[in-house]
Amino acid sequence: MSGKALSGNEGPKRRKGSKILLGTAILFLIVVITYAAMDIVSVNSWDRSKRQMATQGESLDFADFIPKRTPDERNFALAPIIASSYNFILDSNGNQILPWKTNINDRLSMSIYDDHSAIGEPGFHLEGWVVGEKTDLKAQQTYYRALARETNTFQVPPQPGNPAQDVLLALSKYDSNVDELKVACRLPDSRFPLNYGDILIFLPHLGALDTCSQMLNLRAVAELQNGQNQQALEDIETSFRLIESIRTEPFLISGSVRAQMLTETIQPIWEGLNGHEWSTLQLDRLKKDLQGFDFVSDYKFNTRGERAHNLREIESIRHVRRLAPYLIHAEIGADGQPELSYSNEVLKTARSIIYHSIPDSVFYQNEINLANIYQNWILPIVDPQKQTISPDAENAAAIEIRKEYGHFSSDKIFIRYFLPGVPNVTIHEAFAQDAVNMARIACALEQYRIESKNYPTKLDSLVPRFLNAVPHDVIDGHPFKYYPTNEDRFILYSVGWNKTNEGGRAALYSYRDNNDIWDGDWIWNGVGTTNEMPHP
Repeated sequence: MSGKALSGNEGPKRRKGSKILLGTAILFLIVVITYAAMDIVSVNSWDRSKRQMATQGESLDFADFIPKRTPDERNFALAPIIASSYNFILDSNGNQILPWKTNINDRLSMSIYDDHSAIGEPGFHLEGWVVGEKTDLKAQQTYYRALARETNTFQVPPQPGNPAQDVLLALSKYDSNVDELKVACRLPDSRFPLNYGDILIFLPHLGALDTCSQMLNLRAVAELQNGQNQQALEDIETSFRLIESIRTEPFLISGSVRAQMLTETIQPIWEGLNGHEWSTLQLDRLKKDLQGFDFVSDYKFNTRGERAHNLREIESIRHVRRLAPYLIHAEIGADGQPELSYSNEVLKTARSIIYHSIPDSVFYQNEINLANIYQNWILPIVDPQKQTISPDAENAAAIEIRKEYGHFSSDKIFIRYFLPGVPNVTIHEAFAQDAVNMARIACALEQYRIESKNYPTKLDSLVPRFLNAVPHDVIDGHPFKYYPTNEDRFILYSVGWNKTNEGGRAALYSYRDNNDIWDGDWIWNGVGTTNEMPHP
């Protein structure tokens, strides 16, 4: 007889091992069945949610928000000077170029500063109108002269002269670029070549557009102060075209950049009105340009697009079972590849195990909750039909979102990566639309003054001769506060985000104080500004 006989205790050990294996298998089966049941329930709930929102006219499919393609020959975004802002990283189809090109000259980023110099930027802002301040061209002139002592980035005359003329001389380095840009502005359509099929969508053009807009606005201010009104108007309209070029992009960041660019572009308009430098025909053009802006409706579109993209990101995490690198504080390296903030292999392995152990139901519940937070709290903040943006609704949304983050819950675990900060964008969209509305009214008031030699006692007097209808304050839907003070000045303002009439005083409202526009009135002309207008 070959082999070895079993010892007395090996049989019980083997039976015990078999029981453990059987118990483990049963437990695994229970987990699988439980996960499957949870997944079925969750996916059915998610499908019901999508159908319910569809009946309300809501789409959660990001494909529905992707701007339509336009013929290349009509596309402003493909003009060579515009393409130079992104073709170091993206090709004409939006595909990422690897490695990134380092020999591309970004001709759209026409900066008014030298970013490589240790000399501090001059102490003025291109949105000084919000506190009633003209642009200090003397400060910019001094900056360029100081810069000329260490570099030839900007041209300066041997001796300082008229600040406006010296600033225009410094900016003349961009004259050929601006001429090319204005030719591109004749193209009727605009769709930047972004790869909307990717989860991580690069938006390199946004910074370049903003930088170019700043230069155009500074140039327009200098042209106004130099008596070149028509050139100033053309630069303002070019800046408007830059703002509109990204209107169809379904992202909150694109809307936020547009709002900031608009705020800065108002400055030369405001300065020209305060100096009575615009002609009636020029004012007609400005009114027509401004009437095309609808930040209320655009914010609604951006918010819906942002929601659809967020949901697509959660779906991507569910499929690939790892968090997108940019959501764990990764940085993008020079080669365009993500550089993860963690390098520990054990940690990476642990993350992978955790993500693979999460049932699909968790992702579906996160999608349901994310979609509902947008639907029930964020989207109602704005009303495109009434053209209002509600601070009360925004505050309620902020409270609700904070409450959702007050405790850990698996059905909200991924939401925290997307929602923080979303409601705060709303205030800048509201301010941008109020700025547009007040600018239109101010242009009409100037036309009334040119014709009648004084300002009207009521804004209704502008209809229908100078306005088809008087725009209202988007904060509460009520008329803007308006008081003529004499034949040459008036007070015009919104009650602002705090909905409190503070008599036309900007209070804490100043872009110099960390963009604090939460308190105080939003003024066009107000008390305590450089106009020194007494309250009636």
